[in-house]
Amino acid sequence: MYMPNTGDTVLTAEQELKLRKPIDEYVGSIQQKIDDLRLDGTDQVVLAMSNIESAKRDKSITADERSAQITEQKALLDKAKAVEASHKEEISNSLPMQKATSSSTSRLIIWSPLKQAAKRRRS
Repeated sequence: MYMPNTGDTVLTAEQELKLRKPIDEYVGSIQQKIDDLRLDGTDQVVLAMSNIESAKRDKSITADERSAQITEQKALLDKAKAVEASHKEEISNSLPMQKATSSSTSRLIIWSPLKQAAKRRRS
């Protein structure tokens, strides 16, 4: 049976989880912030657009009801787009931080131990 090296040269699963935990929590907090910002903006835009399309396809309502629903949803859509625009810069600034943190995590956890092992083999 193959047993992986669990010494100082290779990370165990527990060591990897211990290293990743604070980074994952940080990335998770950034994602939660982005999700909260999108809740009243982007999510509502998508919902209003979907409701407008549904009203257009709904043959069980009268033309006046359809028109009223579409007008109501367009008003909600305009409000949601304004909220979305106000949050756009903050979301745009958060995404690169999240990506950079995730990238540095993979370099730290995956590539550093591999490079060290390769150097030891060459020596």
